[in-house]
This record gives sequence, structure tokens and C-alpha cells, in this order.
Amino acid sequence: MTETRNDNLHPRHPGIGRGTFIVEAEGDELEVGGFFVFLSNGETRTVMWRCSNVIQPTYDAAKQYAIKLAEDLHRKGWTQAQIENIRWDSVTAAIQRVILDWNDKLRAGVGEKMAREFKTNWLN
Repeated sequence: MTETRNDNLHPRHPGIGRGTFIVEAEGDELEVGGFFVFLSNGETRTVMWRCSNVIQPTYDAAKQYAIKLAEDLHRKGWTQAQIENIRWDSVTAAIQRVILDWNDKLRAGVGEKMAREFKTNWLN
């Protein structure tokens, strides 16, 4: 028997009370990156960016995204205690991992595009 979720959460959300999870968002455009933030209370936040260059330094960028997330939660009415209960070191590391993976995909995609264009231009 297949268990069906009936909790109205994002399909990739681990569930209420499960801590904060960061999951890479997948898209069709090479220059677009981002991630989902699944929060323990069932909320989901989405962070996206569009950039034609790799993001460097990755740790500093991850810290900035984490800070903006904390500020957003504060604006949305989260208490200081709720915000402090999040393991920000883990959140920042997970965001950095998403950025590193996105950088790798961007580099590979640009390399493939250049190879195709070089091959086309060289044959003509």
C-alpha cells in the first residue's frame, strides 16, 4: 500500500517538526540557481538567483543568504527564540553546498556551449 501525504506541504518537504532542510531547486536555465528552505513548522521559502558567472566566495555568499533568510523570518513574525533555534551553521553549510554544485554546473554548461560554438565555427 502506498502512503499518501495529506499535509499540504511541498512534495519534497520532510515534514513538520523535522528541522530546517535546504534542497537545491532545479531549473531549465543554466544561469538560474537557488534552493528551497523547508522549515520545521511546515513553511517553505524559495531563494533564487540569476547570474552568468560563478558565485565567489561561496562561503560569504552562503552567509549572506542565511542572514537574509533570518531577517525574512523575523519580518514574518518569528520570535527571536524560534530563529535562534535554527542550526545556522548547518543551514549555511547546506546553502554553500548548493552554490558549489551550481557553480560546477554553470562551468560545465559554459564549457559545453563554447565547445559547440567552436566546433560549429571551425567547420564553417
